Amino acid sequence: AADEEVAADEEGTAVVAGGLSVSRSYAKPSASGAKSEGFASLTRPYFTIVVVGNALIVSAVNMALTNPQLQNAQGLELMTVGTREGVFQKKEDDDKSFVFHLPLSASVIAVNGFTIPEAEFKAIIAKINFDAIAKSLSE
Repeated sequence: AADEEVAADEEGTAVVAGGLSVSRSYAKPSASGAKSEGFASLTRPYFTIVVVGNALIVSAVNMALTNPQLQNAQGLELMTVGTREGVFQKKEDDDKSFVFHLPLSASVIAVNGFTIPEAEFKAIIAKINFDAIAKSLSE
């Protein structure tokens, strides 16, 4: 459930086509409840937040994400979180893997869910403070 304890691990940054990408993965602790350090002690990633900013590709991705014709063709579902609107999509051939994209002006935030029920993933998305993330990006 969304209220269960979640551990965070695997932070990363990378330069992407002149921009910056920052990611963080969150996973439930192992079934044994062991709280050892490192991602190896955790189950498969529960969800990952990726922020890509100031990269040349961001404007093209954001244009595609906000185009109603492409949304319909790709099976994207509009989803409002707080004051912002993003797109939700089930990953092909997998009923427990999803992605939510929130296009901003010069950045895009992606939340990827793995081995998680759809309702639980949407509940997690609803709890993320996207306004705070956007503010930290000067968006």
